[in-house]
Amino acid sequence: MIHKRLADKMASHKPAFGTSLRFHDPAIMEMIGGGWDFVWIDMQHGTIGPEHIMDIIRACDLVGLTSLVRMPLNPDLISFVLDMDAGGVLIAQVDTPEQARTAVEAAKFPPLGNRSYGGRRIIDRHGADYTSRAKREQLLLLQIESPKGIENTPLLASIDGVDGLMLGPDDLRIRLQVPLTTPLMDGVLLEPTRRIGQACSQAGKHAMVIVAAQQADMQKAADAGFDFISLGADATFLKRGCSAALAEVAAFLGGAGSY
Repeated sequence: MIHKRLADKMASHKPAFGTSLRFHDPAIMEMIGGGWDFVWIDMQHGTIGPEHIMDIIRACDLVGLTSLVRMPLNPDLISFVLDMDAGGVLIAQVDTPEQARTAVEAAKFPPLGNRSYGGRRIIDRHGADYTSRAKREQLLLLQIESPKGIENTPLLASIDGVDGLMLGPDDLRIRLQVPLTTPLMDGVLLEPTRRIGQACSQAGKHAMVIVAAQQADMQKAADAGFDFISLGADATFLKRGCSAALAEVAAFLGGAGSY
């Protein structure tokens, strides 16, 4: 479910900051998870499968980190992940209200949806009457990644049971046929980005975006109505740390004479 750090940000209407996980070792979240408000765990494109998800969620719980799991629109998988007591699910490539309602059916208990009752871990942690807490503390976010999805954004944000929308930047860039380096807050992507933030603000829903770890980009995202701001990933942090170390090696070798 949602942990206190994220719940406090949501209650105070302050931006929450998170990162993403692409590798399946739960030790990564034990090491770097403690300072973030949330993490979205990539079960769509990363190395993470259903067999890994419970241990990763446990590691997030250990450090007080809210876990959001990204996956395809698969009702059985949505139910499985939420039964593991994730803080929410992030459903990839949602374009239409019909797809959104399918996600609501899988993620929410009756009368709003049709989620099945009986998850072992969530009962053990929160008791048999966990359904009322799950309604408030397990989020359903939809990832908008196409021009069609952008066009339907106001409808998607208004659907009861949808807790928020996330902009999928790279798929949107590909579908708009612009370079993957095209910035979100300028040029051709500015209007789609703002549209998601505005639709969520008007509907009282959450809006999530991925930006560079720079203060100017964070401010632009907050100004555009995004209250879940994601920065980097385990893979990028590892690569940057390695690049910094190799730069020091190169500097040493460049001035080390006999080396």
